Amino acid sequence: MRVQVDVRGMHCASCVSTVETAARGAPGVRSAAVNLADETAFLEIEPAEFQADLLQQALLDRGFRAAPRRRVWRVSGLDPSGVPALEERLRALPGVAAVSASYLDGTVAVDVLFDAGVEELLRQRGLAPRAEEVHAADPEARALLIRTLIAVPLAAALMLLSMVWHAPSWLLAALAAPVQFVLGWPFHAGLLRALRHRSADMNVLVSLGTNAAFLASPFLDHPWYDTSATIIAIVLLGRLLEARARRGTRRAVEALLALAPRESIRP
Repeated sequence: MRVQVDVRGMHCASCVSTVETAARGAPGVRSAAVNLADETAFLEIEPAEFQADLLQQALLDRGFRAAPRRRVWRVSGLDPSGVPALEERLRALPGVAAVSASYLDGTVAVDVLFDAGVEELLRQRGLAPRAEEVHAADPEARALLIRTLIAVPLAAALMLLSMVWHAPSWLLAALAAPVQFVLGWPFHAGLLRALRHRSADMNVLVSLGTNAAFLASPFLDHPWYDTSATIIAIVLLGRLLEARARRGTRRAVEALLALAPRESIRP
């Protein structure tokens, strides 16, 4: 069975190789091919062996996230005594990450990694499902935006204080430390994961370079605090622009696919 899974956190060719290796190590996955441009992984799976939570954990261990899509259906005739059995049956479907059925408002919400046949199952149980449009917020995109909006002004201020006003070293260190160790923490966390798995990616490059500049600054006549903060700010800004471009491309492709006819009529 060939399925498509959204994967978040990829930024370079090394990330592609890492995701493919991690996915192939998950139970039930026979092969994996990753498309960096649209952040998707194409997997050949054995439905009887595949478990969505194990795939998610395998990717999380390497610093990536299999992003499930929230699907919601309005249903009729949902028996409150049958809700636990329905949720258990839905969780058994391959690709289902989480399930929540509510008798009070007559909805079934499912987080799926790929089309798992949820709607067909609901129809088989006579629930007459009606799909609802869901606009789910992306917490990672919001966190990246906040980090960037804080890091860029601080880096600019450090550049001015260091190169124009020649501020004291302690002031530069105080302004650079939050950028280096708080806003830049995802890079350092990526370095630790890479060391644990004996691999290397862009996080290793950014973390090593900025830590070297920051930690060497107290021993230099001209400290490099502004350099470490500027590198982190520029990379964060680049990732933010990259994420926005990918979202725009994804929406355009989805809108184009939505124009395709559902049925064809032969003359």
